[in-house]
This record gives sequence, C-alpha cells and structure tokens, in this order.
Amino acid sequence: MRALITRPRDDAKRVIEPLQAQGIDCVLEPLLAVHFKVTAPPVPWRRDPFRVDVARAQGLVFSSANGVRAFAAVSRQRTTPAYCVGDSTARVAREHGFRTVHSADGDVKALAVLIRQLADPARGPLVHAAGSKVAGDLAGDLAADGFTVLRHVLYEARPATALSPETVQALNAGALDAVLLFSPRTARTFAELVRGAGLEARLAPVVAYALSPAVADALAGLPFSAVRVAAAPTQEALLALIGADCAAGSPGTATPGPTESEPTKQGGFPVMTERSKNDPLDGKWEAAAPAGSPSPDATPSWGGPPAGGRPSREKPWSDASAGQRPPAPPKRRKGGGCLPMMLLLLLAFFSAVAIPGSYSWWRNQIPEPYRAQVPDLPFKPEDPDVTALQQRASRLASDLGTAQSKVSSLEDELAAVRKLAENAGVTVDLTGPLSDQAGAYLYDQIRRVQSRVDTLSTSMVTPSNILSLSDRVTDIEKIARQTQTRRSTALALLLSVAQIREAADRGESFLDQLRTVEAIVGDQASFLNAMEPLVPLAPKGVASRAGLRAGFAEMARAVTKATAITESDSWVDRTVGALSTVVLVRRTDEAAEQPTPLVLLARAEKQVHENDLAGAKMILEGLEGAAAEAARPWMDAVANRLVAEAALSDLTSLAVAEVGAARATEPGSPTEG
Repeated sequence: MRALITRPRDDAKRVIEPLQAQGIDCVLEPLLAVHFKVTAPPVPWRRDPFRVDVARAQGLVFSSANGVRAFAAVSRQRTTPAYCVGDSTARVAREHGFRTVHSADGDVKALAVLIRQLADPARGPLVHAAGSKVAGDLAGDLAADGFTVLRHVLYEARPATALSPETVQALNAGALDAVLLFSPRTARTFAELVRGAGLEARLAPVVAYALSPAVADALAGLPFSAVRVAAAPTQEALLALIGADCAAGSPGTATPGPTESEPTKQGGFPVMTERSKNDPLDGKWEAAAPAGSPSPDATPSWGGPPAGGRPSREKPWSDASAGQRPPAPPKRRKGGGCLPMMLLLLLAFFSAVAIPGSYSWWRNQIPEPYRAQVPDLPFKPEDPDVTALQQRASRLASDLGTAQSKVSSLEDELAAVRKLAENAGVTVDLTGPLSDQAGAYLYDQIRRVQSRVDTLSTSMVTPSNILSLSDRVTDIEKIARQTQTRRSTALALLLSVAQIREAADRGESFLDQLRTVEAIVGDQASFLNAMEPLVPLAPKGVASRAGLRAGFAEMARAVTKATAITESDSWVDRTVGALSTVVLVRRTDEAAEQPTPLVLLARAEKQVHENDLAGAKMILEGLEGAAAEAARPWMDAVANRLVAEAALSDLTSLAVAEVGAARATEPGSPTEG
C-alpha cells in the first residue's frame, strides 16, 4: 500500500512513522507551507503589544501545532497554562517546554468547552497564538461567558500552487492507494490542484482518509473509490481507521461494523464512517462501486491478495514500489451491456409514470455509468393558479394566527373585568346577551372599582414614604460599605504585622512592612506609639533567637580571652585561662561560687539553653572591664531582639482588637442585650 501524506513537513513525521511501521509506503506532499512571523528584538523604549498581552494573560490558546512552534520562536514564556485543541498540539507544547498543558478533543468547540471548565474570566485575558486564517470563532464562543481572547497572528500557512512532479507521476501511473487529508483547507487545496492538473479520473482507485466530516465535505465532486472519516477528529483515530482497513485486507473496505453513510451531496461519492450498520442513519444508503472497479474475484487495485489464492508471505498487500501494478480487468464487449441498460430504462420509465415525482429519486440511485444515459423527463411546470392559491393559503394562515392572538388578549381582558366585578360584590351573568342598561351599569361599576383601587394605591404608598425609605436604604448601604472597608483594613493591618514578625524571626530588614503598617493606621496614636521602638531597628532588622544562641559561644571565647590573668591568681586560674583559648572550661569547685567572668558565662549559657535571653543578658551585666566590652555586641543584639519582640506583641494585640471591633460592627452580627 502506498499513501500520500499532505501534512506540513514538521507534522508529517508523526504520521509517516506509524504508517511505515505497518508496512505502508508514504509519499510526502505538503499542501501548506508554514511561514513564521519575524519580530524585532525588544527594546526598552518601545512597547510591544504581544509581549504585554502575554505577560498579563492567564492562559495561552493553541489551535494548531504550528501556533505552538510560532509562539516558541518569539517568546520564552513557558509557565503560563497552555490550552491546546488536541493531543498532537499538546504533545508539541510539552516538547517545547510548557509546564501546564491541557488538551481538548480535537476541534474549536471542544477547546471552548475546556477553557470554560478550567479558566476564570476574572483572572485575565487569553492569548490565542494563531495563523492568518483560523477555523471557527473561538473568541465569539467565549465572549458570551465573559472571556477576552486576544488573537495574535504569528504565522501564515500558504497553500501549494501545484502538485509535485512525483505526485503527478504516481497518480498517472496508478501508484497511489490512499491520500490522507487533515483539514478542510488542505482538502480544498488538494481538490483545486487535482482539477487544475486534469487528474480527476486518476482518483478512481484511490481511497481518501479524512480527519472529520468537514474535511470530507471539501472533497465533494472528486471520484474517489471511497472516502473514510475518522471516528474522532484526532490523528490517532485516523491512523486507527487505516490500520483497521489494512487488517481487513483493503483500504476503504468496510470492516465488520463500519459501513458507508449517505453521500454528503446528491450524486457525490460515498463518505465512509465508523458507525455500525445497525445505526438507522447509516444503513439507509449503500455506496455503489465506481465505474471500472474490479469484480470480487479479481485482484484489487490496491494490491491485496486475490480471492481463492494464497496470501502473500511478506504482508497482506503489495507495495507497488517496483512499478508493477495488477493487470487491468478485461474490457467488456459492447453488446454485453444493452440488456441491463434497457431494463433500467424501462424500470425508470414505469416508476416515473406510476409514482409522479419519484423519477428524480430513482434516477439518482442508478449507478454512475448508466445514469448519464437516462434522460431528464420534462415534467409539467406548476400551474400559476396553484401557485396563487398556495400564496393565499399562506396569507390566510398568517391572518388566522394574528386573530387567535387577539382573541387570547380579549379573553385575558374579560377575565380581568370579571375579577374586578367579583371584588366589587357584583354578580353578572356574562353568558347571555347584555342589554344597554346592564352594559351601562357594568361600566359604572368598573369605574367605581378602578377609583377605589387608585385611592388605595395613593393612600398606601405616598411620595414622602418612598423618599423616606430611599434615604434609609441609602444609609444602610453606606453603613455596609463602611463596615466592609473597616474589616478589610483591619485584616490587612493584621497581615502586615504578621509579615513584620516573620521578617524579624528571619533576622531580615522589615522596613517595607513597617511602612505598610504606618500607611494603614494613619494617625492612630496607639499604633504609632507601639511602632516607635521598631523604627530604628527596621532598616537592618534584629538578630533571630537561633542566631543569638549560635553566637553565644563566640562571645564567650572573646570574653575569656579578654579576661586578664594576674600574678596573684592561683595556678588553677592560670591553667583554666590558658585552656579557655581552646575550649570553654567551667569550674565546679568552691571558687565557682565567686562571680568571676567564667562563672557568669556559665550561668548565662544555662539561661541561653533555656531560651531565656533576658535572663542571660541580666547575668552578663555583671561583667566588668575588658570582659564587659567583649560581651557588649552580643548583649546589644539581645537587647534589640527583646525590644522588637515586645513592640511586635503590642502591635499584634492592637491589630487583633481592631479585627474584633470591625467584626462587631457588621450588620447582623450578634450584640449584647
């Protein structure tokens, strides 16, 4: 089997490889040449609308694999979610590095459904990387749901102007068994090029495989032996259909289950689908064999095994690559077809006479080789009087509908009058004829009832009442807005204070967070007083507790080195002083009770391990001289840390109180009493 592949070169590889794996010889004939848009490099002083739209888009929409390639050529954005029309486009998107890829079922309608399910119009627009020509109206379908689709043309698919000499030679030699078409535009281009080259008659032994019914409709008028349509508009479904046909023994031959459906156009070729013969919509029509097709016991034109013969050992069809084609069936003698033709002519004539108006249907069911020989009978044109009567009947039907609507309106008015009479306590028999006196009485009663209704309406709702209610509603709306604003401000304040605490715990600067709190609280004295100790500490931040615990050992060594060992010290003190330059030594004898620097360090270390920085600082306040100077940096860091923690505790309490106050003032919140 030999198939013609009409996809562009970048997409043809994914079609050719699985077909070659089945032993199918492929001929590449790209009918569309893709040209990507060339964009200038970005410059700081020039605003690029495409890059601005991509930066603020919540998702990227790709209706073709070429859209993915064109986008990847001009943008490095890969983190934005990609919504692809089908699995092939999604595969290309993943190959180009997109992290989040969603795939639809193969057409624009399914893509719109996918976007409605996964995207939110409030999160921003969608950028559609498209070609110069697109199928469907994706932006229009999504506009009704509030989505904004920004289409950017990134490539142009230009159709081929002529078939290649290799393809023309293969068609003339009958060396092609199938042609694969993946879009209506490609199908229309193929039809135009075939007609321009005068090769329509060479398509008789060829089976067309269409990705969708729309592709099949674009092939109307070409004399293919059959047109096969994939069960779903995906490349995998089309390849599965070809594989099923090959397994059955011939391309275009219906396997058990798939049948041929009704022709898309009257007198056109049959379109093959994957529906069952049990489907009442499909089994109604059976496609007739084209002229010159071989008999069932002859060798098919695609190279399948002859009936009754031994199948090929290599594969169930011949490649026809060596230029050898099966011999054409013998020509029939001229006199052999007269009798069938006469019978068909007689059948058509008697059908037309017996059932007027059925001749056109019978004529279309006659096989193509004989249909040209059946004349068009000159049926009698319609009588002008009949046409005039039909027009009058149509006008009368319209007038009748208008009259019925008026009668319905009158019935509604009569029911309203009856209800008014009942409310007024008047009993009137409307079934019999009314006298003039009764009519005048009813009219007077109706006016009285109407007057009473007007009086009640005026007394119940006065303009002053309406204005008063309007003012109250306005006040309530104002209170609700103020409450909502206060609650939002209180929550923002609490969040900003939490951010200051988080930055302080990490030992980082919290100047920006402090400015945010200052902007929120404005001139509230309680907050400004609580923030005052943090102002000098905000630019550099304060040391974290973990950092202070880790820095205690370094400070202890510095204090030990700075402690002078006098001549009056005992040999134990001198030994301890010498060893302290290497390791920290804590005395446990009677001298440990004395407040020496080493003793104070030991006591402070214990407080540090218990996370009591304030206690450790208080103990180290007993150091004097060089030892106190060596411990001063660490003690200052501890002091800053304690000041920051106290101020943050006050700020947090004030922010929580503000949130509670805002909650208490909400409409409908529980109150005391």
